[in-house]
Formats: sequence, C-alpha cells, structure tokens
Amino acid sequence: MYKEFMDEKAQQMFERLCNRIVNREFDEDDIYEFYIFIRSYLKRFKGKYKWIREWGDLIAHRERDEGAVLKNMKNAISNSYEVIEGTNQVKGYHGMEEGELEKEFLDLFKGEGYTVSAQALKEIKICTFSIVNFSRYKICDKPDRIGKVRLVQTQNGLALCSYAGEKDDLYIGLSLLKGNYIKKDFPGGFIDKPVEVRRKNKELVILYDGAEV
Repeated sequence: MYKEFMDEKAQQMFERLCNRIVNREFDEDDIYEFYIFIRSYLKRFKGKYKWIREWGDLIAHRERDEGAVLKNMKNAISNSYEVIEGTNQVKGYHGMEEGELEKEFLDLFKGEGYTVSAQALKEIKICTFSIVNFSRYKICDKPDRIGKVRLVQTQNGLALCSYAGEKDDLYIGLSLLKGNYIKKDFPGGFIDKPVEVRRKNKELVILYDGAEV
C-alpha cells in the first residue's frame, strides 16, 4: 500500500523499521526515525493517520505554528477555558482519544501485512510521549507567547498536556496512557526534565537523569 510510493532503498528502510517494531526491539530513537521517515508518504492520505502525521510534523520541526495541537490551544484560549456542562472537557479542545494513536499504527502496519502486538502499540505511545515532551507551539497572539507540550505523572499513568504559555493558562490533558510506568513520585506530577525510553532486557524502561524511574 505504501511501498508502491517508495524507491527500493526506502522500501528497505521501511521494512527494517517495521521489523524492529513488530519484534519489540525498538526504543524511542527508532520511533523518532519512523515518524520522520513515514510522514512524507502519509501526506497523500489526508483523511487518515491524523495523529501520526501531527506528531511526525512536530518531531521534524519541534516548534510549530500550525497543526491540531495548536488549534486546540487557540480554541481553549478563545473559549476562556470554559468546559462543556457536565464534563471536564474544554470547549473546542479535542485531544487524542484513548486507543486512537494505537489504531492508526495498527492500520498502517496491517496495510503492509505486519501484525503488531498490543504491547508494542503501548510502547510506541510511551516513546511518542517522551519524544514530543517540551516541544513548542507559536500561539501568535503575542510575539513571545510560546505554548508547550509537557509530560505529566498522574494517578492513572502518564498524561501528555498542553500549556499555552501565559501565567493564567491551564494545563489541559491532550492524551492519557494508563498504567504504572514511573515509580518515582514527581512533586505535583510535573516531570521537570526530559526522559528517555530505552530497551533493557527486552523491556522498555524510562530514564530520568540517566537513572531508571
């Protein structure tokens, strides 16, 4: 499906990355490479792979002035962070639903005849959270207003949150990954430094300041 748009070397690279992911041999560097590699091929599938394309574009630039995340931030600001009655959802803010990214990867791999496990899909999401952490968005209503995506520890797992850059702006949950992935307790849940996701004894571990957490 995608290979027909690739030259012979690109096909070789694609197969190598797919096999590393399917066999759960990858860490965040491989997922970073996969996002960078696949983003240009997915541009022709405009109705599909919303979040793979969003994260691929963000990873390629790290400071964006467009995209779904920025649109959410702007909508939250213009709606004064008002929530929909009876919910905790901010009006106009549509995050990455539970299982949405996993389904996109599942469909992408299935299209090329690969079967990827539920565990591998979770691990892709962990790596994605780590890679996009601390990335920036230009809000544009003020020259120095820069929004950020941040990784936050919650009672239920790990959350990816957006913050629009001003003192009174709120951290809004963009996506949640349920599970006990970090044993260390961070004050207020805020993980103040970049983490790394590496493979150790065939399992992924999260490193903070070089130590497992």
